[in-house]
Amino acid sequence: MVTAIFVSWSTNHWVQTRVFDPVDTPVSLEPGQIHSGEFEINLRESYGIFVHLDDSLDDYYEDGRCSYRNLGKYHWKVFRITRGPGTERQLWAHSNDTDDGFWGNQFQGVPGKYEVEWEVPPGAACLNARHPRLRVSTSSDEYLEFAALAQYPCLFLGGIGAMLALRCLWSWLTAFAPKQHLRMFPELVLRNVIARRRYHATPPVKDLANFGVVWGSILYILMFIFAILRSATPHGLLVDLKPTRSVAAQPSPWSDTTSVYIEPLQFYVNGKPIERSELRGKLAEVLRKQMVWSVYLEAHPDCNFGDAVYAMDTIRGLGAEVVWITPKIREALSGGDGGGRP
Repeated sequence: MVTAIFVSWSTNHWVQTRVFDPVDTPVSLEPGQIHSGEFEINLRESYGIFVHLDDSLDDYYEDGRCSYRNLGKYHWKVFRITRGPGTERQLWAHSNDTDDGFWGNQFQGVPGKYEVEWEVPPGAACLNARHPRLRVSTSSDEYLEFAALAQYPCLFLGGIGAMLALRCLWSWLTAFAPKQHLRMFPELVLRNVIARRRYHATPPVKDLANFGVVWGSILYILMFIFAILRSATPHGLLVDLKPTRSVAAQPSPWSDTTSVYIEPLQFYVNGKPIERSELRGKLAEVLRKQMVWSVYLEAHPDCNFGDAVYAMDTIRGLGAEVVWITPKIREALSGGDGGGRP
């Protein structure tokens, strides 16, 4: 509660001490200069300079009546006053630095003391009847919204503090209330026949003594789940092993096919021996002449497995499909003849 009250009071006090309207003084619109006098700014904001007039229907007519248009373009200067060994008036901003328009008469202020000089245009004296006031101000909407938002956490903290205080008061009041215990035979005097044994209180679950039991159980459950749902290793070469009927059921519709046969230290492309380093170039040359990019791959049982993997990787790298003829498929295709180079 103390925190909520302090934060709420300090926020409101800070907003109330900000200077949003440093100048709001009545002036006379007789031709000449108007001095606002020294004023102080404690915000880094854009401050607007304008003359406030009472409302009048003349502002809605453009037939030469005396209206706010008689003020014309504002001509003003803003001086920043520096206190020290000698007072200095530094030209901070003037009307030539700003654009024409509704938001043109503004200057960027920083904390310090200032003074405004405003030139009254000719023909503005007729507006004296509308109680002119020279004003220098900035918008306070964002600061007021910030102060309003700060009240929500203060209200939350204050509510929690009030509930805790009421709970403490209720506990204090009930501690002195007499407690009546129900007894079947209130006239009998209670005596302890069996010695009472006192046991140590069971420690709560949150204590460190049971930390391993509680969190160890959670860890074991997670280990069991991941042991069942663990995925296969992502490393290796993807191989599509099709059944025997897939080769016989989907024969190539083209008379020219591409085959690669691997023997120990020797590669064959369509029955022609080539070097291992020439495999990629030869396959690219052959596949460029075909419509279906399917390569039948077969390897001798005594060849190096790394050569077979290299051939598969080369075929897949060229964008072709690998049809692997295993020894069993070769035996089925050749009618029992066990292998040999095609």
